[in-house]
Amino acid sequence: MNLSLNELTKMATQEVNFDETFFSNIEECIKYNRIGTLNWAIHTLTIIRERIDVGQKVKYKEIDLTSETLSLAHLLLL
Repeated sequence: MNLSLNELTKMATQEVNFDETFFSNIEECIKYNRIGTLNWAIHTLTIIRERIDVGQKVKYKEIDLTSETLSLAHLLLL
């Protein structure tokens, strides 16, 4: 599949919505301090923050997430 730069940029900046289950799984990781899943949660939040940093809109419960929001969640995991 060949994509033009414009198509790739459009895909990379499309809005992404996460459901409640996604973040409740991360909350469970924090609650039970499971090392493997904590690492997964940190990695996942890092990827989401990187997407926000390049201009992708990320929403949770119709709320726009920001880099600062995810940085706070990231710090709670560390």
